[in-house]
Amino acid sequence: MGFDALFFARLDYKEKEKRLNDKSMEWIWMPNEDSLGKDVNLLTHVLYAHYSSPQNLNFDILDNDEPWINDKTSDTFNAEQRGEDFKNYLDERCDHYITDECFVLFGDDFRYMNAMQNYENMDAMIKWMNEHYSDTYNLFYSTPSMYVDALNAT
Repeated sequence: MGFDALFFARLDYKEKEKRLNDKSMEWIWMPNEDSLGKDVNLLTHVLYAHYSSPQNLNFDILDNDEPWINDKTSDTFNAEQRGEDFKNYLDERCDHYITDECFVLFGDDFRYMNAMQNYENMDAMIKWMNEHYSDTYNLFYSTPSMYVDALNAT
């Protein structure tokens, strides 16, 4: 078919609820063998939350979410609480998939008007999370191809 995986966001809400409960948000789709043959397998992945950033982590200038502040001496330091909230979010989200890999997208339509602002905040978030939650999570920038490779390795 020419590609290794299919990612999509929109499906019937009842189907999504069932897949969330069954941990079947990812599966190997075997298309019609009459048209494509018996050896075609396609990793299919339903996105957890569309392709939007996690709630309260929209760092773009178009959003009103607070920046991520790691500096404990700052009056606006918030990384401890935001890190705990994000860890809880990841726990909930990742629980709906069967591997230890968790694919979290950041962005949305018309976002990244100020890419530097986004990446500075995500850099701070990744640094904090890896320093404080590395026993559970290892956050890093990735691509869909890297995610598919990680799944194939498991």
